[in-house]
Amino acid sequence: MSVQISRGDDEQILYCSTTMQAFGPVHTREDCDLEDFLEWLGEDPRHLSDTDLSNKYWDWIRFVEQEYDDWMMDKNDGPIGG
Repeated sequence: MSVQISRGDDEQILYCSTTMQAFGPVHTREDCDLEDFLEWLGEDPRHLSDTDLSNKYWDWIRFVEQEYDDWMMDKNDGPIGG
């Protein structure tokens, strides 16, 4: 029993390998790896409502974007473009 990722041409979904039921939103961002999201989440996403899982996903997106901005700031010794 585990959470799996099904990948289509332009989207990804999470599903339970035991029940074969998909859950949560359809993920369409090409630059985001759901495996990284699941690691960051740190809990079984099947226990979350679709709304809560979607909210956690967007929290993670903001986290990744902030990490990137911080990395760019450190790399450039200042604000991006500054």
